[in-house]
Amino acid sequence: MHKLLSQKSEGAGIGAVLKVAAAANRFKQAAVRAENVRTAKLQAAFDSKLQAMKNDKTWKLLNRMKLECAKVPEDGREEAEVLDLAVLCHLLSPFFVEQPLKTKMELCKTVKYVQYRAGQVICKQGEMGDCFHVIATGKVDVLVRHVPHDIPVG
Repeated sequence: MHKLLSQKSEGAGIGAVLKVAAAANRFKQAAVRAENVRTAKLQAAFDSKLQAMKNDKTWKLLNRMKLECAKVPEDGREEAEVLDLAVLCHLLSPFFVEQPLKTKMELCKTVKYVQYRAGQVICKQGEMGDCFHVIATGKVDVLVRHVPHDIPVG
């Protein structure tokens, strides 16, 4: 979704920071694709807020399939709040620009904001993805430990 900024790792040790991802850039990184095994560890570089959308809801919406949206919060979102979120998402993520308005509105009904403190792990390398993340604020480090074969990270 967001672009990986070109900040190369200075060390080749375990957990070396490959790149830093920030809000308002595309980030097409295998480490955060919704249904893939994470190929990197994501860790908040600074206090960060991420939008989290569950795989099953996100991808079904993107494929224009019928589904029930998660209620977020429990009593649902007001139409004005959903519209505000759609505008914010459109501004923050070029990913949303490509989506039709109806899809944007449905996605914004399912968005949950998750706050991460600096140093907090968002996902670990090797775990199965269950969520689609968009960085709303802050920066996230992409760290990769050494493995016996090459892993695509871009």
